[in-house]
Amino acid sequence: MSGKSIFVTVGSTSFHSLTALITSQPFLQLASSLHYHNITVQHGTGTMGLQLAETSDIRLESYDYKPSLQEDYERADLIISHAGAGSILESLRLEKPLIVVINDLLMDNHQSELAIELHQQKYLICTSVSNLLETLKSRGYETLKPFPRHDELAFARILDKELGLN
Repeated sequence: MSGKSIFVTVGSTSFHSLTALITSQPFLQLASSLHYHNITVQHGTGTMGLQLAETSDIRLESYDYKPSLQEDYERADLIISHAGAGSILESLRLEKPLIVVINDLLMDNHQSELAIELHQQKYLICTSVSNLLETLKSRGYETLKPFPRHDELAFARILDKELGLN
């Protein structure tokens, strides 16, 4: 099926409120109106009810885990992710538009601090499940700043300078 793709990842835990929203009629209608017709969901330990509302133009696939999510990240035109640092950085390094959804049910949700900081710097959009539809409608993810490229030699240059080797 043609159209743009969304990849949703919840990491290793369950994030039922997010996966339930992704399969809801309001989300699917909005995604379709924005020309997203392929949705892949990595749902972790949570169960994924594939009870799609009657819609013929959305292709939905889901799985719990894979050895690597790289192919799904690369194929996506938009990534919707939990606030895990690994998922965030992988998405940003691929220069993919990223919406991070904070899981308010997690105790001591330290992961949200990184997402909020990167949101303030305009590298990603940070939202909640209850605001995800409005976030998607606003299309603010289309104007995010590119994340700076990883510089593998930065540490070596600093070390050389500090040791007087350059």
